[in-house]
Amino acid sequence: MLKMNETEQFFYKYLLESGIKKENIEFFINDSPDFIVDGKIGYEVKRKISNSIVTSKKQIRKILNKDIKSFFVAIDEYMIIEEIPITEDILDKKNIGDINIIWENENLIGFFEKIDPKILYNWRETITGNETFRARVEEALKDNTTKHRKILKEKYKNDF
Repeated sequence: MLKMNETEQFFYKYLLESGIKKENIEFFINDSPDFIVDGKIGYEVKRKISNSIVTSKKQIRKILNKDIKSFFVAIDEYMIIEEIPITEDILDKKNIGDINIIWENENLIGFFEKIDPKILYNWRETITGNETFRARVEEALKDNTTKHRKILKEKYKNDF
């Protein structure tokens, strides 16, 4: 099995337990959507953090270009909380229902400043396949100007 993060592993097991055969599930570590089932339904798996999911407009366009029915699957504490259809109009939204969309290149700093530092610190361990985004998370964690730096430094002294 290709290397999946914890959220993707959870969803993969969910698909299998739902009766979908292993051979009908395609996983893409460096492409979007994360999973294509039966060659016709795509799933981009996102961990909900502080009532938000993080994505990019480039990722949405890539998914839309696949010309298959696709969904964001928001997962919170290993529970699927919502399947959100991925459509063209999502590109103009800041939220879908109760879930905020954090556009990767637009409003990450504000997101990092609002989130619980421990969640952000632990979340960085689940980021795979997007080194640019992971670097931004690392930068936010090490940035002396954020309120999180002092808190994290105290909680995780040996990790910095």
